[in-house]
Amino acid sequence: MTDLFTVDPPKNSDLPVPPLRLRRVKLMGVGPDRARFDPLDLDFTTRDGAASRVLLSLTNTGGKSTLITLLCSLVVPAAREQVGGKILGDYVLTGDTSHIVCEWEDAQSGTRVVTGAVMEWKDGRRQPGHRMRSTSNMHRVWYLFRTGAGLPGIDELPFVTAGKRTTYKDFRGAVGDLIGSHPKARGLLVDKQKEWTRALEDNTSVDPTLFGYQMRMNDSETGAESLLSSFNSPDNVVRFFVAALNDERDLEAFTGKLEAYAQLASTRPGLELLTGFGAAIVPRVELVAQRSERAVEAAAKARKVLFEGGELASALEMRIEQDQRDLVGWEAAAVAAAQEANKARYEYRQISDIRLQLQLEEARARVATAQEAVVLATTAATKRTAEFEAWAAVDAVLELQIARVRLGEAQAAYAAAEAGLAPLRERRVTAAANLAGRLDALIDEMLQTADTADQLVVDTEQDERKAQEAHTKALMDGRDVARQLEVIADLVDEADQARASAVNDGWLTTSERPDACVRRWRETSQAATANAEEAKQRAEDSEQTFDRLSADINAVDTELITLRRAAEQHGKTLADHDCDLSAAAADETVRELVGGDPEDVPALARVVELATNLAHQADARAAEKQTEAKSAQEELNHLTDTGIASAGLDVLVVLDILNRSGIGAVTGLNWIERNITDPGHREPFISRHPELAGGVIVIDPSRFTEAVRHLTHDSPRTRTPVVVSTAPSTTTLAVVHDIAHHVVVPHRATWDREWAREVKAELEHTVAESTEAAAQAHRTARRYRDAAALCGNVVQRWKDHPREDLARAEQDALGRVREAEGRRQELSTRQKSARETAAGARQEHQAELRNAVLADKHAAAAERLAHLVEKAEFQAARRPGLEASRARAARDLDAAEGRVRNARAVIGTAMRRAAQSRSAAEAHGRERNELGVDHAAADPGGNLEVLRATWTAVRDELALAEAGMAEAGALQRAEVELGRARQRTTKYGAATLLHAEELARTGEAASPLLLAAAQQRARRDAEDAEKTRLNAEVQAERAQKDLVDAQPTAGGHQNYVDLRDTPWAPESPADIPQLLEKLEARNLELKERRDHADAIESEANELVTAVRSDVEALGDTSRLWAGDRVPATQPFAGSKQAARTRMLSLVEERQRAEALERTEREKLNTAVSEAKTTAASKEWNDLESPVLIRVQSLPDADLAAEAQVLAQRIRSMTESAAADLRELDEHRSILRDGLLSLCRDQRRLLREVSRSSKLPAGLGVDLSDAPAIKIRFEEAPDDEASARLANRVDSWSLELAANPRKAKSSEVRARWLADAVRDTVVDRSRAGAWSIEILKPRIDGKSEYCPPDRIPHEFSGGQVLTLAVLVYCALSQVRSAHRSGGSRPAGTLILDNPFGAASAETLIAMQHRLAAHTGVQLVCATGLHDPAVDEAFTGSGSVIVKLRNDGDQRRNLSFLRLRASVVDGVDVPGAITGGRDPSSSQNWVTTTRYEVRG
Repeated sequence: MTDLFTVDPPKNSDLPVPPLRLRRVKLMGVGPDRARFDPLDLDFTTRDGAASRVLLSLTNTGGKSTLITLLCSLVVPAAREQVGGKILGDYVLTGDTSHIVCEWEDAQSGTRVVTGAVMEWKDGRRQPGHRMRSTSNMHRVWYLFRTGAGLPGIDELPFVTAGKRTTYKDFRGAVGDLIGSHPKARGLLVDKQKEWTRALEDNTSVDPTLFGYQMRMNDSETGAESLLSSFNSPDNVVRFFVAALNDERDLEAFTGKLEAYAQLASTRPGLELLTGFGAAIVPRVELVAQRSERAVEAAAKARKVLFEGGELASALEMRIEQDQRDLVGWEAAAVAAAQEANKARYEYRQISDIRLQLQLEEARARVATAQEAVVLATTAATKRTAEFEAWAAVDAVLELQIARVRLGEAQAAYAAAEAGLAPLRERRVTAAANLAGRLDALIDEMLQTADTADQLVVDTEQDERKAQEAHTKALMDGRDVARQLEVIADLVDEADQARASAVNDGWLTTSERPDACVRRWRETSQAATANAEEAKQRAEDSEQTFDRLSADINAVDTELITLRRAAEQHGKTLADHDCDLSAAAADETVRELVGGDPEDVPALARVVELATNLAHQADARAAEKQTEAKSAQEELNHLTDTGIASAGLDVLVVLDILNRSGIGAVTGLNWIERNITDPGHREPFISRHPELAGGVIVIDPSRFTEAVRHLTHDSPRTRTPVVVSTAPSTTTLAVVHDIAHHVVVPHRATWDREWAREVKAELEHTVAESTEAAAQAHRTARRYRDAAALCGNVVQRWKDHPREDLARAEQDALGRVREAEGRRQELSTRQKSARETAAGARQEHQAELRNAVLADKHAAAAERLAHLVEKAEFQAARRPGLEASRARAARDLDAAEGRVRNARAVIGTAMRRAAQSRSAAEAHGRERNELGVDHAAADPGGNLEVLRATWTAVRDELALAEAGMAEAGALQRAEVELGRARQRTTKYGAATLLHAEELARTGEAASPLLLAAAQQRARRDAEDAEKTRLNAEVQAERAQKDLVDAQPTAGGHQNYVDLRDTPWAPESPADIPQLLEKLEARNLELKERRDHADAIESEANELVTAVRSDVEALGDTSRLWAGDRVPATQPFAGSKQAARTRMLSLVEERQRAEALERTEREKLNTAVSEAKTTAASKEWNDLESPVLIRVQSLPDADLAAEAQVLAQRIRSMTESAAADLRELDEHRSILRDGLLSLCRDQRRLLREVSRSSKLPAGLGVDLSDAPAIKIRFEEAPDDEASARLANRVDSWSLELAANPRKAKSSEVRARWLADAVRDTVVDRSRAGAWSIEILKPRIDGKSEYCPPDRIPHEFSGGQVLTLAVLVYCALSQVRSAHRSGGSRPAGTLILDNPFGAASAETLIAMQHRLAAHTGVQLVCATGLHDPAVDEAFTGSGSVIVKLRNDGDQRRNLSFLRLRASVVDGVDVPGAITGGRDPSSSQNWVTTTRYEVRG
């Protein structure tokens, strides 16, 4: 028991002390009639300072909730935020000056702070009616100051002045004076709620926001549930923590910036429209101008390519005619060469067949020869082998003959020595023969017995294998049956479980059979399906109507497309006509030839004819002027170069004229070199005759006159005089007089400079004038050809299409388009109605289908269950039969094992018997050989031992009789040797032994040396004969293979060619090699002849083929040109590849040029159409801009003309709008970045919530360190998050533009921030953006988590309350670490009657430990007298304050009074302490009483 004098060990001493604790509470003049606090002074101090845990004990309805409401209102004074929605005016009665004062102890800063509030009614301090008790009708002021040594405290506050309650006004002044007189107290006095909240945040560690949450927890008995009511989804959980943890100042600053942006963002749609319109229309308008220019260029290119292609085609046709004429002769030559080549090839091919046939005949001869050799070698080998075996048997035969001779001699000697022993000897021989006969019979019998035993072993082993197989089969049958029984058991269990699951799922009743369930669900499905089909039919009817109308609309659309294209094509055609005519009219040459602008196509046709003629005339003038210019230029070149070229060149010019005239002449130097043989005489001769050395010598003097004539006629232009003379008759140095001379006078320009200058000027003028005239003529011709081509194209295109017809066709097409558009509008209205009807029917159809699908699903499940049950019942019925089969398999297994054992026993017995029989036969054989009997008697039968005893007795008797007789021993030895000799002859055959006996009688067997030599010789002969035989067989095989290889492989023929009646037929095989040599010589001759013929044929064919190929290729190439031919001056001289390459290039250029022309015109029309379509888009309906209207309204031609100007105007407008948008985007980017920073902070705080909610140690293995809330998420990439936040900023700006006051609401701001935070995380496909798990507090200490939406369904009231405390503690720790101004303690949590729902010791301990470890002071009020609750607050750092509610009947009021306190586990009754310090070390007794009873 705990009292003043007995102190138990302190409890909860291991828990940390919260830094910020409520130390003292004083209330005065406040409270309703039934719970007045006037005054009430509560001290929560312990021996170590303010208590960590406080329990306020008061009976229910005693005023606990009122006390908590008043304490919370001091921190959160807003009327709407009060606990349970209570009205503070109800607690201030008439005449009250109400005081609520709290003292806080902050261990972190080492200070104590007093906070207080004073309230009084304005209207004469009289409490108004219930509906008028608003705080706006009160005077309210809040104050705070530091307290401590030397500083004022609660007791210094002037609640009473001169024995009377101090009024509000006086108290406010007195507090102001008190604070002013103590500057160190850092006091302040405010009368605005927001200022008070800011004062608490700036000057204390008290967190008004956290107090707001605990006020929600105290709203009612289920306040904790109300606080967690938003924990119904992961998003709402996150919204809760974001609202609690955000920095209101930062968020308010952000929304302030957002308001400024919202005012500007309202212009964004118009700017975006204008920017989008500019971006869309400027490129298209510019494209119109570009494509108009390109269309003109493309037309000029097409005309140029047409001329070049027609000229090339004509040149190719001229070349084809020339080649076809040459081809006739070449083809005849090719035919003759082919005939000669065929003859040569035929003769050459015969040589190969003859060669192969000769080789085949040779192979056949070799096969016959080899086969004969094999027969001979085999016969010889057999003979030699037999001879060798006979010689080998000679030793045995000689030994046997010797043994017999010796036996005969021994018998004769014995008979002579002992004639009286003959009967006994005869008896001995007979007994031995009988014994040998018996032994032979027994040996045969033993061997037969062994064979029988061996057969028995074989048979029994087979029986054993069969028994083993039967054993294996029985074993496998048993295992199979066991597996089947296991499967049956599993199947029955599965069926039972499936039925139970079906019952639990609700689609099968308890007593219902699965087949009945199937019928029930099938009927339900059929009904739903019928309804669905009915709805579907309605939908299909409507959809068919819709489809029919769609088809009609599509048909109309298709018709419209066709009609629009036709109208567009007609318009394009008319525009092209006008464009072509305008282009022709724009040509100055055309206008010159017409005499003005051409009015129609016939006028252009006349221009074509006239321009063509004029072009030809200009070409003729150009050719004439070019010839004149060329001639003048040659003369001018000569004059220009006069005096520059060397004289040697003049000699060569004269020499060239003479040589070309056929007159033999050489240069003088050349003549001197050839005719003056002595080089030393040449220089003096040149000096003596310089005219000869520097001139030209005519070799034949008779032709000198002719030479002079030619020189005079050709008049060579020399720069120096050249002497032409005849050859001198002598080569001496003397003067020669018989030489004829002719001097070629040089050009006049070399000796008449004045004349040269005049002629040069005239020639230069002629060259310039003729060149310019030729160029002018060429330009004129080209101009006329261009004009002719231009007009020709127009005439060719439009000669059959008058403009009036084109204009009428365009108007008709536009009328048909308008009519079709009207029909389409009517069809669209009907289609819309059908669509709505079909949509309704489809919805009904889908609903019925879902019902049918659900019924089918249940029916299918019932069918599976029925099948499973049926299968299980069927398999269960098989159990007895399978059990019997298992027993039968066991019996078969035992029987098979017995058969195996018996078979193995029989095998062992038989094998032992066979071994014993063979051993006995061997023993009998040894005994038989020891008898020395050559010929055994017939089997006498009887017992062997009797016969052996008879033989032994006779032998012993004869031995006794023969004792001491040498003849007897010799006879006995002879008999033994005879037996051995007979044994050695048994390995040879009878024929061999007979031949060996013959050989033994020859001279070679007379001595051992000769016999050994004969045997070795016979062995060598046999081995050689065998080798010869094997070699012969190998050769025969090779010959046969060669024969097979030599035979024909195709056609089944035996020969290649019949050589009979030919000079190549061999008379014998020996003739074949000689014939082959002759054949090879003939082959060389024919090969040369064939190769020569082939070459001639090949060359002829190649030539014909090449020419034909050229003709065909050139013809194909010419036909590639589909245009008109232009006359060519000469045939094409290049290759067919060059022609085709050039033609393909021209065709491709033409196609490209024509396609380019068409494409450019189509592109121009398309560009105009696209520009207008773009401008007519509904996207720009809200855009009000003059340029938009102009683009929409301008005709196509005008739009093309104004395209560049329009593009510049629109571009400037677009750039201006884009600049404004960039400024908006920059502003938005700043807001987005700020918002992204806020979201990062919130994500970090959410992670801290999970860390801060970890339960401390001491709660068991599972709960210790387990977080109460797990918040998991995956951050989105910054670029993705930034994009989302940018959209979020725009959407908020639109909301603010519609309602600027929306950003003033803190709830709206918090909701916006939570939505933004969600934008910065990854929204996973299944898990969502947030993965949140809530700890379910359990009294058994186990850890269990559930999603937040399961809290209302799975949590008890105590668990909800405990979770609320855990959430509050985690929230307070996170907020305390991130409050503005730095980290500050968490503070105090006041709970109203928490133990009605959570009185379990485990839950209370969990609350206390987490609160202590998160720095939260617990102040709990309870009306229960639960020992477990009292025990939880009895210990170190705990205070229990026991209150009572005393009634004052005189005033009809009730007042709360302190009844007792339990401080640090010590019960301190208030009546005893009498105001003394219960922690004092002194003891005292106020009074005592005792009574003595008798």
